[in-house]
Amino acid sequence: MLSHHAILSRYVDVEDFVDISVPPTTEYVRFDIEKFGIDDARRLVQEAYRRPTEGHTERLLCTVSSAVTVEAQHALLKLLEEPPVTTKFVFVLPAGASLLPTLLSRFHEQAPTLAAADTPEFEEFLHASYRERLAVIETKLKAKDDNWQAAIDRGLHAYVEGARGTLPLAVLQELQLFLSFYRKRGASNKMLLEHLSITLPTRS
Repeated sequence: MLSHHAILSRYVDVEDFVDISVPPTTEYVRFDIEKFGIDDARRLVQEAYRRPTEGHTERLLCTVSSAVTVEAQHALLKLLEEPPVTTKFVFVLPAGASLLPTLLSRFHEQAPTLAAADTPEFEEFLHASYRERLAVIETKLKAKDDNWQAAIDRGLHAYVEGARGTLPLAVLQELQLFLSFYRKRGASNKMLLEHLSITLPTRS
């Protein structure tokens, strides 16, 4: 079983997460929730106080989500501060997902898992010239290629993590700003990608 009562596991893409292996005495329950909200938090609290089923001595509740609302985070504070003795938690979130400092302090946070983010689409974009980048952006957005856009997202997350300490701070901040807005509601992905074309150093 886990050494800490609550683990936060970061992934570039939460779909890369593989179920945790647990001993036979641990009851493993997984929740896949696109956006974890207040109703989900209430449900998790109820689940946390259930007794392990027959043949189990502990429960491990694993939540895989792309984001957690602020309201849900507040609702989880007490649970993660004083959890039931027989229940432990794993939260799987994207590397860029933000949590309240008060909630984050209740987790043992694992480093982002980036190995699965090596995407040929991003590598091609990285090695392309500025003119070539603009051309591929135009083509992929016109075709509404969501897989390509997701690959750029995953690849850039991995690139930023690996480039810390080697890129100029101003460039790193620009890339992090891009990631905070890219593919979010209301953002212009075309404008963001065009700006990325200029900001991202070309690797020849």
